[in-house]
Amino acid sequence: MLKAVKFTFADLLDFDCSENCEDLARDIKKGLDSGLHTIVSIKNEKEETIALAGLFEFRSGVVEAWIIRGHKIDNYKYGFFKLIHSLIYDFVFPHMGVHRLQIAVKKQWRRWAETLGLEYECFLRAYDDDYTDYYQYSKVVI
Repeated sequence: MLKAVKFTFADLLDFDCSENCEDLARDIKKGLDSGLHTIVSIKNEKEETIALAGLFEFRSGVVEAWIIRGHKIDNYKYGFFKLIHSLIYDFVFPHMGVHRLQIAVKKQWRRWAETLGLEYECFLRAYDDDYTDYYQYSKVVI
């Protein structure tokens, strides 16, 4: 059983991240200090952090969602999907004053975004530091 809890930097200690954890901690601190980020840790039944998820507020009511997956997430694919779906539709839209949620995904995650109920919007060429292409999806609830 997975759960989302308020992020603390201690969560990075047991997070088997696929990225440089020091850079990740710096980026998260910068985002939290700006006041524009909301971050949760996704924990498994052993209280291990298996993913981080967050929202970046572009403007009032408009957020971009992001997820950083740990290596253990593959053991929880369906539960992770259900938790993210619940966070979006049972919490973000009804309780955070959000009317538009968007997410940029790599090609292999397009089906996942569509299954979450997000709609394809556009192609983002060379969107990150590695010049990787992304696809933008969104959901608008008015």
